[in-house]
Amino acid sequence: TSVESSSSSSSSPSSSAAREGLVDTQMTLAAVGICNLVLGWPTVFLAHWMDLESFQFPSSGKQWVILLANGLVEYLFDASCAVAIYMTSPVIV
Repeated sequence: TSVESSSSSSSSPSSSAAREGLVDTQMTLAAVGICNLVLGWPTVFLAHWMDLESFQFPSSGKQWVILLANGLVEYLFDASCAVAIYMTSPVIV
């Protein structure tokens, strides 16, 4: 039973370490999103209000499809990079 208890106790730290790495990734992505929301969008609307840049929504369905396809491709790329970083991390042994 001592062998079982030592093997089960050794698996706990590695799983908690892997979980901590995943939490850090999620917190980083959340921080990027919050910064974009707080700093990015107000800047766009301020530039539009000051007539430095014209902001308008897409006028045709084709433009919406292109934007949505671009967003989907970007999401898949970001998710695959996060998985690749997680899988190649030296924390996971």
